[in-house]
Parts: sequence; C-alpha cells; structure tokens
Amino acid sequence: MELENNEKLFKVLHQIISDKHYEGIISPTNFELQRASKSNNIKILGVLKEDDLFDIKHDYVFPTNYSFRIFLIILLVAIVVFAIQSNWFPLILFFVLGVGLLMSFKVKGEKQKELFIERFLETKRRLFKEDFQ
Repeated sequence: MELENNEKLFKVLHQIISDKHYEGIISPTNFELQRASKSNNIKILGVLKEDDLFDIKHDYVFPTNYSFRIFLIILLVAIVVFAIQSNWFPLILFFVLGVGLLMSFKVKGEKQKELFIERFLETKRRLFKEDFQ
C-alpha cells in the first residue's frame, strides 16, 4: 500500500499518535510506528519514494530485527554444512524451521499493516469527513 505525501497524511499520523493508538517517529521523508496498545515486536515503516508516495513496509523492532537476521544466517550456514555432509534429516528440519520463521514474519507483518491501514482510514474519516461524502 502507498500513501500520498501531503499535509493530511501528516495530520492523520500525528492524530494517531495523539490518540495513543501508535507510538513512533514522523519525519518529512519517513515514519516509524509501533502499536501502543499491545506488546508486539513488529513496527510499521513508511518511506518516501521518488514519485512522492510513502511505501508502507514492516520490520521487527530493535533488537529483534538483528537477532532474527543473525538466526536466519546461522540456519543457512547449518543447512549448507549438513548439505555438504549429506545429513538429510537436520537439513530438512532446519530448512522447514527457516521457512516457518519467514512465513510467520510475513503473516504477522501483513496483519500489523492491515491494522495500521484500518486505523489510518478510520482516523482520516473522522478528521476529514468531507473527503468521504
């Protein structure tokens, strides 16, 4: 999903933070928000692209983002070592574990993005009723 870079966007983002639905940082070129109501380790990132639209992405919060990547690298090294040794059971086990972790990250991130977009549209509707008539 992409959001237009305009004054209304920043007003809605500031209102979401003011309403204590999200916590985070907003700047003219990017924003980083995390849900305030529940403890989760996924953050929503908005990065301004060249076509003046914010691209919405997700990532783990610090330090989980680094530990997740390190763990995936360790899994990849273990898979390569077991492939060289022709030890198939741990190779398959680690491969399934790695794919499961990546799928879990993808599903959790998409859910958090959907919740953010839902909250964003609800707040925008409330603030700018004339846009939705």
